[in-house]
Amino acid sequence: GSNFCTLNPLDISNGTLSEGNTKFTAAASGDFMQVRSTFAASTGKWYWEVTATTVSENEAWIAGILEINKANISTNWYTGGWDNAVNGNCYGVQDQDKKVTGGSQSSFTSGITDGSVVGIHLDLDSGTTTIAISVDGSDKGTMYSSLTAAEYSPALNLYGDPAAVSVADVNFGQ
Repeated sequence: GSNFCTLNPLDISNGTLSEGNTKFTAAASGDFMQVRSTFAASTGKWYWEVTATTVSENEAWIAGILEINKANISTNWYTGGWDNAVNGNCYGVQDQDKKVTGGSQSSFTSGITDGSVVGIHLDLDSGTTTIAISVDGSDKGTMYSSLTAAEYSPALNLYGDPAAVSVADVNFGQ
């Protein structure tokens, strides 16, 4: 039998998992929350898909990678208070044509809206390690290169408040 990655109910800051730990729904807490998956890698070439099932408001949905064995907190990956040493190195794509990494946010044309399927292409083998994405089958290119050497897990960073919560569905090939 094959084992497939799922979202990890033991590595979540807030929110709920459902559908066999493949759906992450943010809590209505007024915070960003994150969840890592059950698999991690420091080498190899990896691909998975994340559906932006619900983007609750502008800049409320992030998918990418997060270093393992670090504090799991309810905040966004690009806040000025993010500490890579404590919270882990992270790299993600955000709705509203943004990309984020530990403590910063910048422009990156992705076009992610409700229902978009984001393909995440992670290369931890080449001379220049990279994370690139596609959206609905359209290649959007490399977001970050020369990633900090670490062991990374596919991860989500979603926002929820009482008015609306963000939701993501993952497909790790199951």
